[in-house]
Amino acid sequence: MKFPKVLLIDNDAFYINLHRLKLTAEGFVVEVARDGNEGLKKLSEFKPNIILLELAVPNLDGFGFLKKLSENPIFKNTPVIVLSQLTQESDVVRAQKLGVSRCFSKESFDFKTLSSEIIKLFKGPIVKKAERERERERENKNVT
Repeated sequence: MKFPKVLLIDNDAFYINLHRLKLTAEGFVVEVARDGNEGLKKLSEFKPNIILLELAVPNLDGFGFLKKLSENPIFKNTPVIVLSQLTQESDVVRAQKLGVSRCFSKESFDFKTLSSEIIKLFKGPIVKKAERERERERENKNVT
């Protein structure tokens, strides 16, 4: 299985190093952005399959990043997992309204659960693409 490319948007050196180390050990390809603006720039360069986002980043915060991501026709459907210190219910609801797939608290997340969620979100588009290709093959067989 090809492992997903993860864009990690965070400005905390401890968490950047921790997540990069654990994710790369699992086989993921990781690129880091330290704020929302840098994250937006890295979208077109890195072309991530999954975005791991801290909401409390400088310059353009996570909510601003999510808003701009939703306006980008190429990347608006890229799954986003929030891994943040901002985990009050109002923050989670706001993030979900902006299209976030899952929210985890930095202080209490389980890495195995996070890794499983990344793989599940990554496999979803692959499975859907394979289903579409099988359907096209069936249609082509029925036409001839």
